[in-house]
Amino acid sequence: MFYIKSKNRKFLIALTIAVLLIPFCYSYAYSGDLSDARSLGMGGAFTAVARNYRSLSYNPANLGLRDNYGSSLEMFSIGVDINNNSFSYGDYNKYSGAYLTDEDKKDIIDNIPSEGLSVDLSLEARAISFSVNSFAFSTGAEGISDFTLPKDPLELILYGNAIMPNLDLSTTKGEAYGVGDIAFGYGYPVIEWEDGEFSVGGTLHYLKGFLYEKIVQADGYAETGDTAITAAGNMIVKSAMGGSGYSFDLGVATRFKTDYVFSFSITNLYNKINWKDKTELTYFDFELNPLNANSIDNDSIATSSDTTITTEAFGSKRPAYIKMGLSSSYKNILWDLDYQQGFSNTPITSTTPQLSTGIEYRGINWLPLRSGISLGGPRGSYYAVGFGLDLGPYNFDLAIANKNSVLPSGSKGICFAISSYFEF
Repeated sequence: MFYIKSKNRKFLIALTIAVLLIPFCYSYAYSGDLSDARSLGMGGAFTAVARNYRSLSYNPANLGLRDNYGSSLEMFSIGVDINNNSFSYGDYNKYSGAYLTDEDKKDIIDNIPSEGLSVDLSLEARAISFSVNSFAFSTGAEGISDFTLPKDPLELILYGNAIMPNLDLSTTKGEAYGVGDIAFGYGYPVIEWEDGEFSVGGTLHYLKGFLYEKIVQADGYAETGDTAITAAGNMIVKSAMGGSGYSFDLGVATRFKTDYVFSFSITNLYNKINWKDKTELTYFDFELNPLNANSIDNDSIATSSDTTITTEAFGSKRPAYIKMGLSSSYKNILWDLDYQQGFSNTPITSTTPQLSTGIEYRGINWLPLRSGISLGGPRGSYYAVGFGLDLGPYNFDLAIANKNSVLPSGSKGICFAISSYFEF
């Protein structure tokens, strides 16, 4: 059996990963309502609480509720979310730079699900959004980035080719896109009664596509023989550098017994983005020529190439999902319970239901404190805290959330959001 020296094994894995990651080095991501710091501080439980321009991210029917009337102006809001499905911050501190025993290696591999190591990055920014009574307008930029690497390369790095003689990369997958969003929404009060009301609403989004990339096929292997190791791989990436489209949201909301609000919406009920600028297919190939003691010093151990061809325009869709929320207020406490259900599995939706609950406490009227938890869905469990500064018409909100753990040491990801706006 031929054994790869440590430095050569690292070269092989680095080459493979580098080729696979080329298309994603500059992509950015979408996470829906990620940039709303007040919502994030309540664990995302905000469907029945959202008012003014915020209603466009949750339920436009909230614009028709009587406590929505007035004006608001958002200066800016920014949200970032980065997470993975396998390792916590504590795992990184434990294993980084340490000598790994066989038990450590087994624990690392066991942490990775059968589908592989998934890394998601999300970013959303909004500015110059406003509302006047039942009308709202918002502008923002958003996107999605999701990459999954099979377990095989990670096992090869830890155990070497003597234990892991064959490497399969065929389950590698990834997708990334960036989209600008201009949204108009309106809520209509259908009926009111003594201690309740009912409203409907809709939002129309104009979508401007900036970037789209997707791995449509990936194959690769590394195989150890009696005298040498060989490896090869290829990947096909579909991409575009511009496009446009639209989407539509619909919702209903009702208030009953004065202090209770129920809100239901369907987001991306009908939508499509047509990618038509610089639409291309790029073919990446690499090959590691038979590597052994005789060929180790050759300059052409590894070869690679890429070929790009122009393709016809193509379409993509943002995933649809439903949201339901129930909120209530009592003295200084505001509470909300949310249910979200997707129709497909993507980085921002899941067929597994997501349940969120959160509270906002105003013991000091100008210093609202928030906390919340979210379970299930595409992100798994999140634990959030946040606060705001309510300085008359000017408001400032800040929130942070850990994935999978209340404490940072056990977190597999982190969310952060900041918002600045006026309410009149």
